[in-house]
Amino acid sequence: MGKLHTYGIIEGDPNGDLRPYSTITRAEMAKVLCKMLGLQPNAPEKQTFSDVNASHWAYNYIECINTEGIIEGNGDGTFSPEANILFRDAVKMIVSAMGYATKAEQMGSYPHGYAMVANQLGITKDIDHALDVECVRNTVFKMLYNAIDVPFMIQTGTGLNAEYQIADGKDGREHITFRGRITGTPASYDQEYIDELNKFMEGGEYYDEIAAELEEFWKPNDLNGAYTFQIVLAELNKDATEITLKIKVTPDNGEVCYLHLGYAKVDGEWLF
Repeated sequence: MGKLHTYGIIEGDPNGDLRPYSTITRAEMAKVLCKMLGLQPNAPEKQTFSDVNASHWAYNYIECINTEGIIEGNGDGTFSPEANILFRDAVKMIVSAMGYATKAEQMGSYPHGYAMVANQLGITKDIDHALDVECVRNTVFKMLYNAIDVPFMIQTGTGLNAEYQIADGKDGREHITFRGRITGTPASYDQEYIDELNKFMEGGEYYDEIAAELEEFWKPNDLNGAYTFQIVLAELNKDATEITLKIKVTPDNGEVCYLHLGYAKVDGEWLF
């Protein structure tokens, strides 16, 4: 879950707990997929589902992925946003978000066709889960992690001329992945982006410098005694010249606090 957390896909509760073995609702899944696709949901012109109106916290997220063709609801005009998502529905939503719904329908439709496509793409690698059982957060996040660099399928042409191709960057084709959609960068830039982020993570070359800065300048004045810190979110701008870190500081005695630090790269070097 570390990479998804770093990208801001998963946020945890107010205490920073990711609750990996708690269930995940259909509304929460809609929000996660919007983030995975790099979408900024806006208020729609009209309500689609009778049980999800504008007052619901996930209204824009649900309408957004409905517009993208990722969900269809329950077939009776409802969506059941607060219901815990079933494994089969989580699989369908991820496969559809990646553009493989047509292939899944050709392979047996819902749910088995989607499960077969997910298996072929490696999305459900090392996951043994019954289709009709509720899904925990850890299982969803593992599927998303498995899928993060899998090329999407895109439609070329319309109507009788509709064709589908894998957006793998070969032979002049686009290269589209979840990672590229999250970062907003071309796939060729993805590894550079990740390498730069990793320099700030535990074990990275700048981690000790951050620890030293925290101790000397940034720790709260009333923080005495031993403490630990964790970088819970790192955001790098598109040209990899500025980074913002959200740091969780946990004292041995006292309340947890959060700090936000920013660094800039000048002439190829990060300034601390």
